[in-house]
Amino acid sequence: MKTIQKILLLMIFISSLMLATTITSWKTVYPTGNAAWIKVENKPNNAKDWIGIYKAGSNNDWENAVAWKWAKDDSKKYPNWYEFPGLKNGKYEARFFLNNSYKVEKKVAFTVGNTAVKISTWKANYKSNEHVWIKVENKPNNAKDWIGIYKAGSNNEWGNVVAWKWSKEDSKKYPNWYEFSGLKAGKYEARFFLNNSYKVEKKVAFTVGNTAVKITTSKASYKSTEHVWIKLSNKPGNAKDWIGIYKAGSNNDWGNVVAWKWAKEDSKKYPNWYMFPAIKAGKYEARFFLNNSFKLEAKSGFSVTGNGGNEYVYGSEGPYLNKVKINNDSDKYVVYYPEGHVQNAPVILFFGMSYAMGNYDNNLKISLRHEGIMKYLASLGCYVIGNKKKTGGWTNATKWPNYTEALVSAKNKGVDTTKLGIVGHSAGGMAAYWWMKKYKEQGYGATKTFIIDLHGYYASKMTKNDLKTLTDVDSLFIAYGGFNGNANLSGVNKNKDFSEDPRTLLTLSHLLPNSVKKGFVVINSKDHFYSYGEWEETTINGNTYSAIKNKKDLLNPIDAMVKYEFFNKNGQYNNAKTILFDHYTETVQKVYDATIGFIGNDGNWKNNYKYTCVNYVTGDRHEPTIDYCNDHGLQ
Repeated sequence: MKTIQKILLLMIFISSLMLATTITSWKTVYPTGNAAWIKVENKPNNAKDWIGIYKAGSNNDWENAVAWKWAKDDSKKYPNWYEFPGLKNGKYEARFFLNNSYKVEKKVAFTVGNTAVKISTWKANYKSNEHVWIKVENKPNNAKDWIGIYKAGSNNEWGNVVAWKWSKEDSKKYPNWYEFSGLKAGKYEARFFLNNSYKVEKKVAFTVGNTAVKITTSKASYKSTEHVWIKLSNKPGNAKDWIGIYKAGSNNDWGNVVAWKWAKEDSKKYPNWYMFPAIKAGKYEARFFLNNSFKLEAKSGFSVTGNGGNEYVYGSEGPYLNKVKINNDSDKYVVYYPEGHVQNAPVILFFGMSYAMGNYDNNLKISLRHEGIMKYLASLGCYVIGNKKKTGGWTNATKWPNYTEALVSAKNKGVDTTKLGIVGHSAGGMAAYWWMKKYKEQGYGATKTFIIDLHGYYASKMTKNDLKTLTDVDSLFIAYGGFNGNANLSGVNKNKDFSEDPRTLLTLSHLLPNSVKKGFVVINSKDHFYSYGEWEETTINGNTYSAIKNKKDLLNPIDAMVKYEFFNKNGQYNNAKTILFDHYTETVQKVYDATIGFIGNDGNWKNNYKYTCVNYVTGDRHEPTIDYCNDHGLQ
């Protein structure tokens, strides 16, 4: 008998589970103005069971019910469905109660309209002593949501709160508005937090009073043996604001920085003051930049007098400029060399992107548009070999001209082929790595080697393991188009976008062996063919090319690399290391930050670059062992 009772009780229990009441919403999110439809199934049908609509987070008190219906009053057309029209935008819960009680049996969440919290300020700029008004819309109304006023750039710690209010304490006269007074002049952010937390949901920036950044020096002129003191007033306090010292008249490119410091690293003893070591004689400017950028906010000029002004200036004309000759006898390559100074001269192979230069003919100026760079390299004392033929396919390094014949000829002339540099532009930069590997396997570059990649992409025909074999090849990446790689085909097709995703270069620099020195220089020019042209300004086929001799931002790092690698007797050019390698980490990080910001413009990086980190020719990565979007190690 007891066994039968147990079976009956189990059946009743299972039956009750099968008939458990459920509550669902037709949609999770309803457009503004649409009625919400709630479904209740397996309801007990007590006379006073009911459904209430409540704001999410509110308790079950009757005054919190936004709308309600008896459970018996379901839709005549759609049994078990209940229609609730007229709900304002917000987050809600439909709750089912038994027998006129306030004990929730079941509930379901839904939203109406756009419920994202918005925070705004009445004015972007307030006068000193003026009250600041902040508005919060679509606030969830949790008991301990709050608004905090912070100095711009400070973190969310409680110690940084300048003023605050609970979000429930809005203005009685102006709902959703909050009034703050007594703020000193400066840059601020109003930040909205949920549930007594420090996780920012929304924020808005504003200023009070005069907040223009000022940069000054302790005096107008320093001796070359003195420290230089620079002062910042009204600095915003962003983590990566910085001060740079530049030669007067130079542009803001990284290669022109004489000395620099993060703005957060001011003197512990003298707040807002920055001490820089003595610098050589000359005219300078102290410049202030926001957020790791090169957009100038403020500057101040000063001078340095005395001895120490005779150091070598990188990017200067080479000593053999007027002795550079051209050998154009071969139909495959051309040679630029310093007449009378070939013996023991190091060799540089130049890979120019000649496929974009029009059809080759016997006119050297049409077939070779890197004449200026090659002449400059020769003026420094190098034996320079450049391609004349088309590449035959710019994605395949093996289709570039083989310089072995030219190298054998150079060696026979007394050229020091144990010192080998490769300079490649665009697709030539892609080919440089594979050919460096091949020439080293043939015994060239036994003592000194380097690669200068002028705005290339990936390393054509190279796997990760191939790149790791370049254990003694110092490398310098010179990227055009600023930090987000946005360049164009000026000089060939001015209307064609040539924007490049710089993550390809980040990947290459990251995958090269740690045993080599790596440099990364960014040039602001948006001309993909910035390195084109002759030494003097010239016009070719209707296109005018500016003089290479005036492009100091390009010549500066090229000269530094050649001097440092090939002519550094007794450490004469050790200071080139600062230009080339010392700021690699910072510069790469800046490129990465700018790239991600650019990618984030529309949330789809494929639409932001003509030439993306994924191979745009095949729709797949060129080298399957390398993820050019993510192998740079900076995420």
